[in-house]
Amino acid sequence: MTLPRPPIAIAIDFGLSCVLLDDGEVRCAGINLHGRDRCWPDPSQELVRVELPAPADRIAVSGGAACARLRDGRVVCWGRVDNVRTLSLPCDPQVVSMPGGSAFGGAARLEVGAALDGKGLLFLWDPTGQPPVARPRPELGRLVDLAARHDSVLAVGRDGEIHEVEGEGIALGAVERLRCSAFGPCAAVTRDGVHQVDPPLRGLLDHRPDELEVGHGGGCVRTGEAIQCWGNARPYGRDADRDLTPQSVRLPPDASRGLGSPSPAGG
Repeated sequence: MTLPRPPIAIAIDFGLSCVLLDDGEVRCAGINLHGRDRCWPDPSQELVRVELPAPADRIAVSGGAACARLRDGRVVCWGRVDNVRTLSLPCDPQVVSMPGGSAFGGAARLEVGAALDGKGLLFLWDPTGQPPVARPRPELGRLVDLAARHDSVLAVGRDGEIHEVEGEGIALGAVERLRCSAFGPCAAVTRDGVHQVDPPLRGLLDHRPDELEVGHGGGCVRTGEAIQCWGNARPYGRDADRDLTPQSVRLPPDASRGLGSPSPAGG
């Protein structure tokens, strides 16, 4: 697959894959993006240009939905998201607004349906809003990371614990980063390494990686030049989706060694 310009970030989950190019263009495959009434799965897997109101510098995908942070600070979302915490979005990108009608901005950490601003304040998309409305949740305090699933949002507090928004907490301890797939696993980086968050809790790696990305049924980490993957993210093989043993991935010499987004704040 040939792209017109170099990619600087990718976001992949069940049903949708998106790539961010160095000029801010976003292209996605897996969902037909031709108007509000024609949003259906696209088996061709052709990367289609998403018509954004301005160039983007961040992308996020959950299930069949996507959000992008634009270079001017605004956030737009689109896709087939009737299964993502009951959100309802059209296929064409819509600017996320605040309750008063102004555009939501300042997302330092972006997920589909949720974001943290630069001070760690959580905003959740109102499922009744059309276009989407970001409502602040100051009662949750200042947070350090978050991850969205199809039915919940997990947030990491300054105490290093994982808290399910409007649910119970997960006692893992000293969590630095958290990543989830919409319908698959969650994984967290702590001082002790990488851990699977979904019960049962278990260790995956005994070191802290530079990057962590999780997709449908598996995940990958990068430590220096080395990349390791587990589950469905591993090279294909018998029962790979049930094997959580990380394996090294061999890449061509000229391949990019980055995972996901271009910086820790968004990747």
